[in-house]
Amino acid sequence: MSKSKDLDAAVQDVIKAGQIGRPVFVRCLVGVPEGREDQVKLFVDLVMNVQGWIGAAIERLVAVGTWGPGLSICVQFRNGASAIISGKSTREWLADLIVLGNHGAIYRDAFSGGVAKLARSFPESDSRRVIRAALEAAVESGRPQTVLEKQP
Repeated sequence: MSKSKDLDAAVQDVIKAGQIGRPVFVRCLVGVPEGREDQVKLFVDLVMNVQGWIGAAIERLVAVGTWGPGLSICVQFRNGASAIISGKSTREWLADLIVLGNHGAIYRDAFSGGVAKLARSFPESDSRRVIRAALEAAVESGRPQTVLEKQP
């Protein structure tokens, strides 16, 4: 099993076991590849990963920065939860993760935990296309984008 599946599965297992309650905030810092298309795919996968943990539809995406050396995405969910996903160009893949629940937290420090790939790849779907379009529009325009998709 890859580190990606291990980390995603570990987070899902903790949430399903009720150890942190309902997730209300996620902060994720990842190393991103240099190419724009690879960055787009990675950020879409990260948003979808986090959405799976939060378990709610996305309300809005806000982007700060540009494709390239540094970008942060704020994701607001319909259930009131939120996430900040930040990427920085780096040679090595790192994932620094905090998931705050309403009565507990998950921490994964990239510097003491070692290099790990956080996002798993999701197949092409309507949901993926909607998230990608909103993400690209948010980055290009610098304006918040409403995401019109069904509940996961």
